[in-house]
This record gives sequence, structure tokens and C-alpha cells, in this order.
Amino acid sequence: MDLLEQSRRTIFVGSLHPSTVESTIFEYFSTLGEQVEHVKCIRTLSGKSKGFAFVRLRKKEAVESVLGRDDHVIDNSDVSMEKQDTYRKVILKNIPSSIGESQILEHFSSSGEIASVYIPENLKTKERKGHCIVTFASVTEAFEVVKKRKHHI
Repeated sequence: MDLLEQSRRTIFVGSLHPSTVESTIFEYFSTLGEQVEHVKCIRTLSGKSKGFAFVRLRKKEAVESVLGRDDHVIDNSDVSMEKQDTYRKVILKNIPSSIGESQILEHFSSSGEIASVYIPENLKTKERKGHCIVTFASVTEAFEVVKKRKHHI
């Protein structure tokens, strides 16, 4: 199964309680009658919860069923759920500080519609961190960029 198909069956779960673990999320989805293929809680390097997870269901029809509800509570916390859009995002590394957003837009616009460009900066020094995130309008467009692997801007 390819990544595109997996992304269609994956849900982003946000606003999780810091102590929530994968097994708790798995149990919650089981109470909804949905078959879970994979759960991944996202944590920092120190192991602290970032408050969100990704849940991949066995059937993509189940995604619509789950997202059709708005009363999700896990570990006594109201949680938000939405379709995963991670695969629309392409992380570019080794971006020189001389390269601006307009140059990035110009280079990648030939690959498809760009929803946004994010160039993170150090909060204290305001210096760029040397990478950026380009979000495309569709997963297919993002995959085309990733297939090429190396880009020169």
C-alpha cells in the first residue's frame, strides 16, 4: 500500500491530554466500531506528549464516519479530529538565508498549487533555521515534488 492510500485513511487527533497513550486511543476507536490499523502519539525527544496523534483506520469509509461526529472525548478531554494533511507538506532542508518566499513559490508553483510557505525563524535571534515547509493544495502535487528528490532554487 502506498503513502497516498495510507494518508486517505489517517485522522489527525488533537487536544489530547498529556498522559494519553496509544492504547487508550485504540480503545476509543474500538468503541466507535472502527478497526484501527495504527496509532502514533507524537512526543518530544524527552518523551513529553505534544498533545496530538495520528490514527490510521483499516477502511477509508470509516474516516468519514468518525469525522461526521463532533463529540469525541478521550481521557476526559474533548479532542478534535480532522483529515490528515501531513502528506501535502514538503519539508525543504539546507535553504540559504538569501532564498526568500517568492523564490520558493516561483520554483515550486510549476509543480502545482501552493497553499502556503512557512520559513521558521529562531524566536530570539530572528535568524532563519535553514529549512522551510511548503504546503501544496493536494497530496498528489506534493508527491510529484518528493519524487524528484533534489531541487535547486
